[in-house]
Amino acid sequence: MSEDFHTFDHPEANPPLIEPLDEEGREFLAEALEVAVALRLPEGMAELSQLFNDRREQWFAMGEDERPDPNDFITAVSVLVGQRLAQTLGVDWVIYTDDEGTDLALQVPADRLHEAQNLYIFPLDGIASRWPQDGDGDVLAYYEGVTRYVREQLK
Repeated sequence: MSEDFHTFDHPEANPPLIEPLDEEGREFLAEALEVAVALRLPEGMAELSQLFNDRREQWFAMGEDERPDPNDFITAVSVLVGQRLAQTLGVDWVIYTDDEGTDLALQVPADRLHEAQNLYIFPLDGIASRWPQDGDGDVLAYYEGVTRYVREQLK
């Protein structure tokens, strides 16, 4: 697993269960996109990344007891990034379940890759890991890094 991109590209002892996106997953994505519209989040990755960084900085500048719950914002940004990755890379959302739990992921099918196995991208976790003060970097770097990595793996 690549820590930078939160992708799965190697066999595990217990292979994951991959299922098509179900009604609950579709509703989750739709609700997150509705929040993104309500928050007037920009669609451009550079602008979205800057807004994410600004909000994170403002949030950490507040006293701990004054901080609003950032989860709706983080989820909305994560889903926007995931939707953009899906469109850019021509991939679909799936439900990914392994020994650690269940997540929504983007699946790049093995028949499109040099390797003979699927590749999974986890934008919800990938973006959420950027929120902490010592987070993994900015949203634009994540988007560009995942896009570059996947394109390098394509046939």
